Amino acid sequence: MFFGKFDKIQYHGKTVTNITNSILLKYRPMNNTTLYTFHSLVEGETAEILAHKYYDRADDHWIILLLNNIVDPYFGWLLTSREISAMVEQKYGEGKGNLVHHLTNLTTRKRLDEVEQSKYVNREGYVILPLPAHYHPVTNHEFETEKNELKRDIKILAPRYVQDFKNQFEDIMAGVDK
Repeated sequence: MFFGKFDKIQYHGKTVTNITNSILLKYRPMNNTTLYTFHSLVEGETAEILAHKYYDRADDHWIILLLNNIVDPYFGWLLTSREISAMVEQKYGEGKGNLVHHLTNLTTRKRLDEVEQSKYVNREGYVILPLPAHYHPVTNHEFETEKNELKRDIKILAPRYVQDFKNQFEDIMAGVDK
């Protein structure tokens, strides 16, 4: 079976075949500085803006998304601070962004497990006992902001490889239609 060797990904809560797998294998050496430019996103920068900047074509934004394994261009991309605040309110409830999401042990730099945390923080996110000095509370808002920061650094395919990438992608898609 042709798709048997392709990776599986999660998309809208379902496991699906990553049909772009074979083209990405050629471009997988992510630290190869001849293939990529490394870019640190600034707030409000979109894949379309970057595609226009690097490739002179905003329509090629899909290449940036694909090579950075971004399936959802809205929530898979770096959110603005306003979007994070709205997402935190929607996810945790109005006014609950400053409640404790988890505790971190500053000595070990590790997150406390649920049993240990439950001694100090209740399920609603309120501190119920004074925290030891080496325990740091991480709020819902801080947690989501930290997760979002992991999306900041991305890879941009070097412009000289874009046409080759598009040609290979088109060939793969033509084979899928058969």
